[in-house]
Amino acid sequence: MYLKCASLRMLHGARDRSYWSQFEYHSYVIGYSISNELRKLKIETDGTYDALIVEVGSEDVSLGYYDFPVVKLNLVVDIPFDFERYDKSDDMQRCRYYIELLQQGLQEISNFKTIPYAEIMRLANELADNGFVYTWSFKNVTLRDYNLKVKFINELSTNDYTFKLQAFVGKDKIPVCEEILARTKPDSVHFPYISKKIDVENGQIIINCKTGEPFLYIDIKSLLDGCLVIEYAKSPFPNDERASEVFYSLQSVFRNNKNFEL
Repeated sequence: MYLKCASLRMLHGARDRSYWSQFEYHSYVIGYSISNELRKLKIETDGTYDALIVEVGSEDVSLGYYDFPVVKLNLVVDIPFDFERYDKSDDMQRCRYYIELLQQGLQEISNFKTIPYAEIMRLANELADNGFVYTWSFKNVTLRDYNLKVKFINELSTNDYTFKLQAFVGKDKIPVCEEILARTKPDSVHFPYISKKIDVENGQIIINCKTGEPFLYIDIKSLLDGCLVIEYAKSPFPNDERASEVFYSLQSVFRNNKNFEL
């Protein structure tokens, strides 16, 4: 059994929904980045767990197994949380506090169970060194007929998730066009909705949904001119009002969504 996840969350009973959801938005990048890298490393566990969860906001330290929807063998440690310190901190101080909390929780777990503590903290500190921004390649598309290479890049921070595009002519190292396609809140609700299956037809790059339907179209010639021209797809469910409503609501998250506040 491999370790698939190491993350930070807040005990939902510790404060109201607005408070703990804000905490989990801002700290989401910690668990997402570490878990993503852990899955690549394929670190074996003793077979009793495949996820380590540090849950903050309890009065005392406690350790146990909990059943969350996605991962079934969760080893969870509950630890206290300094609400006053957190409320008085600026963004960077809060980020450092996330790492402290993760470290504290993992140390508590390691008193009872052998875990890859050093490896997880190495990944956490690498994220801190990168300014708490986690970047990974989504897809590269080569358009030989246009002598163009287009890179799609994911970037997750404590404040947002952005889906970026960079277009390069020939072997140029400086992009002729660099734009943000979408920006959403930093959680897993919206950005997994985009499929890695990208099509090229009729002078357009077609970004698809996970379900296979076109989501938006990018005009290729506009990229050569250094700008981004997007056309949003119509609902693929014209006879299903509810499905169309869901499709357009998800699309609206990506459309001109640059000024939201957490």
